[in-house]
Amino acid sequence: MELPEEKAKEMSKDILNWIKIDLEEMKKKMKEYEEQLKQMLQQSESPDISIASPDLLNQLEQMKKSNKGNNGGLIL
Repeated sequence: MELPEEKAKEMSKDILNWIKIDLEEMKKKMKEYEEQLKQMLQQSESPDISIASPDLLNQLEQMKKSNKGNNGGLIL
């Protein structure tokens, strides 16, 4: 079955329009992704100030107390 030329042109325009819209959407998504990557890179380059959890601090304190008699756990 062959399409009339007018119908084929109309379908071609519709397909091209659909591709153009998808392309614009893809460009938009890529720009958003690029911005997210830039933010992540900036965060990774900034100094990281981490705070120890209370459990870890308690564990370190216990280790410190148990090592008081033997040079604080240091190898001399």
